[in-house]
Amino acid sequence: DLWPAGVPPVAGQQPAFRMAPNPARDGFQIRFAGPHGAGLLRCSNSSGQTVLLQKVAAGAATLSISSADWPAGSYLVCWQPDGAVPDCEKLSIH
Repeated sequence: DLWPAGVPPVAGQQPAFRMAPNPARDGFQIRFAGPHGAGLLRCSNSSGQTVLLQKVAAGAATLSISSADWPAGSYLVCWQPDGAVPDCEKLSIH
């Protein structure tokens, strides 16, 4: 299996974040897997357009994201701590 970003998984590696609910309607929550540095959260639609770009402070445990104004469809949510490779997951909005 491949991650949505096309990067083969590393055995035993935990995802950097989880999203719930997925699929979402009016909003969703990001829960980070553990301690992390500052970074960027980017959400892109299926055309590759960025619909959300948010700075995240070091050590933030959760984020609540409103998707009430987003059209239904598939999105790619990527978390990238400063200086690291992004970790991406697919999100569906109904």
